[in-house]
Amino acid sequence: SAPAFSNSRTASGVPTFPAITKVSETFAGKLKIYRLVIRDGENPCTVVWYNQSYLKSVFKLGHTYNFYGKVDIKLGRYEMKSPIFDESGVNKNTGKIIPIYPLTYGISQNTIRKIIENGVDEACGNLQETIPDYILKEYNLMGLNNAIRKIHFPENKNDLIAYFSAEYGLDETIPIYSGGLGILSGDHLKSASDLGIPLVGVGLLYKNGYFHQKIEGYGIQKSEYKNIELDNMPIHPVKDEEGEDLLIEVKFQKRTVYLKVWKINIGRICLFLLDSDIDKNSAEDRETTLKLYGGDQDMRIRQEIVLGIAGVRLLKKLGLNPTIYHMNEGHSAFLTLELIKNTIAEKEVTFEIARDIVSSKTVFTTHTPVPAGNDIFPTDLVERYFKEFWPKMSLEREDFLKLGMKPCDQLEPGFNMGILALKIAGKKNGVSKLHGEVSRELFGDVWPNIAANESPITYVTNGIHTCTWVPQNLKELYNKYLTSPTTPYW
Repeated sequence: SAPAFSNSRTASGVPTFPAITKVSETFAGKLKIYRLVIRDGENPCTVVWYNQSYLKSVFKLGHTYNFYGKVDIKLGRYEMKSPIFDESGVNKNTGKIIPIYPLTYGISQNTIRKIIENGVDEACGNLQETIPDYILKEYNLMGLNNAIRKIHFPENKNDLIAYFSAEYGLDETIPIYSGGLGILSGDHLKSASDLGIPLVGVGLLYKNGYFHQKIEGYGIQKSEYKNIELDNMPIHPVKDEEGEDLLIEVKFQKRTVYLKVWKINIGRICLFLLDSDIDKNSAEDRETTLKLYGGDQDMRIRQEIVLGIAGVRLLKKLGLNPTIYHMNEGHSAFLTLELIKNTIAEKEVTFEIARDIVSSKTVFTTHTPVPAGNDIFPTDLVERYFKEFWPKMSLEREDFLKLGMKPCDQLEPGFNMGILALKIAGKKNGVSKLHGEVSRELFGDVWPNIAANESPITYVTNGIHTCTWVPQNLKELYNKYLTSPTTPYW
């Protein structure tokens, strides 16, 4: 790394800033890149963003800007990914971090000007609440997210939502999704960024992504996997305090597996992805996070242990203490077990009390309208992976296994991840009014003492992230007719 440029100063000591000399648009495959070339003396600096078409209207030729950001030297040029900037002309608050995203999403120009003139701390309050200094330094967008939540959600300024999903549909160039569940997850993160909602995402990094469908001459489907080229993606490794790759540990039966942590910035939201494909793991364990929904049931339970249990440990390692844990479908339901275990150890309470505490801060969204859509693992498989876990929850084998079953006298042959989430989560919802009704009937046996149609499953109708799905020509039309100096956003 090297500085993009060195600020020079006039005789009066006022710093001067490089000028943008060119705005250009290029493509790397399907990945759209906007470059703004700025010049400091004789040294050009190319500032790179991915898939951010609105930048052309934000930056103007001939204007001066002050840039901050991690800079990499590639092919003899400086490249700064996810930069921070202000357009104040004179940097009155050296080191203050002003991100680009609020200039076009979710926060007013007046607020941005207030931050630029007075500094983030004065304008928005103290950012150093629960996040360690080294995390704020490396992930300054998390710090600014604290500031923005105080502006938009003053009553919830100390809250944080941890959003767990097995897939995220952010963009077709990052194939860690397969369908509607992932698209919803991606839209949730984008919308949370726009609205300034305090949220952090947790998922898995599938380096082979989801399969590409190929139909052969006789109509037979063939699945093809392609490696994600991480060097060409806005995905970055997370470092620990010593500057080494941050690793999270989890047990697969008696062996320890190490998960490398990666990060994607979605506006003001951070998405953390866990990756088992590192040299410290065996060849078998390295494949755990390689493919989305790939492999047999043994592979699937390992993926869901990583997502739920290692995901909770990751947030704890980062110094984050979520107010709410949101399970988007049952793949991450093992997080409830990790939270109960931690609560018992930290608060020295019984399983029943710990379960109630965890229930008060967990939400479960079910998507599938059919029983076959829920992961059900054989009880002997669950026992192999959790026989050293349930004693830490103060449970016997049978009581532990019944957590994933409807009320019964004898153990059933399968452990249902959807039922586990429904039993523990304090709030449960479907994804439309009709789906809520179907889900209450589908899972009515979980609450045998009440009528099925009174089961405690509500609904929230799914929405979309409008700017993702509105075509460019309509965006330009809306920008022209639906905005004004007092209402800059439609």
